[in-house]
Amino acid sequence: IDVNSIKKLADLEPALKKVKNGEKLTRILEVYNDSLHNFFGADPLGDSNSPGVINSNGTDMTVFNLLAADEALNFFTTLDKFAKAGWIYRMKDNSEIQADEYNGKCFAILKGSMQLYDARDINSKKGLEWVNVAFGAPVYNTMDATSHMNAVSAGSDHPELAVKLLELVNTDKYLNNLINFGIEKVHYVKAKDGRISLPKGMTPAKAAYFQNLQWIFGNEFLNYLWTYQDPSTTKARVDLDKRAVNSKALGFYFDQAPVQNEISACMGIYNRYIPDLLSGKADPVKLLPELNSKLEAAGMDDIIDVKQAQLDAWLEENR
Repeated sequence: IDVNSIKKLADLEPALKKVKNGEKLTRILEVYNDSLHNFFGADPLGDSNSPGVINSNGTDMTVFNLLAADEALNFFTTLDKFAKAGWIYRMKDNSEIQADEYNGKCFAILKGSMQLYDARDINSKKGLEWVNVAFGAPVYNTMDATSHMNAVSAGSDHPELAVKLLELVNTDKYLNNLINFGIEKVHYVKAKDGRISLPKGMTPAKAAYFQNLQWIFGNEFLNYLWTYQDPSTTKARVDLDKRAVNSKALGFYFDQAPVQNEISACMGIYNRYIPDLLSGKADPVKLLPELNSKLEAAGMDDIIDVKQAQLDAWLEENR
């Protein structure tokens, strides 16, 4: 299987067919129930829980319903075709898919987004041969910028000191790694190449200090790497950031307050329909019009209009 030939979802078909015919696997392709905009590289404008996106890599700032776009129909039609061929294994939830991923129990997993070194880290830990294949360029929007941010509370008694501490955590390598990994020779040991591991006989469950939240605290570019991680991980992260396409709406954040009730109603409908579409359980030609009709009745157009008005005002202010 030439993974370099796989540039889009439809390109998976020959590989899935080959595995179905040549291997004794029942779990061939599993699909994460992920935020829909991630599968298309769209910008949800700071809020993935409400309808209305823009294209991240374009200049058109028109907010639109992704589920009414041709791309969505083509995407779900392809998944429907895969399911009818017996290539999609339906799981109950994402945690089960993750377990299969870590234990190598399926051939392929489709995600809306992925960590750069998901495959290498799992391979090193489990002796597997996962390969990451991206269907598009990395994109960067407000949700990406804010979802992992640390900030100072508006009610802080010492905001200036808090900012100084955040600055130190993000610039001082020793403090950054102390918070993330603990004390050297107590909570971790360092190899000759600078990578780290738990002390002999220690496991994450038994460790007195094992955060494993280094993507949250401090600066990942200052982090030590675990011995199972590729030594080039930090450089690859820097390179990925440099290649990322910034959304034209980077910095805009949608205020839900005027249409909060409509958003709640739409999310309830979305959660009933999207899992079946992602798993290939439903015919998208029939289900998408029904889904969009219910969303419209629940106030989707009002949400999109408010999003557009807020975005236009933000664009005017930031010209």
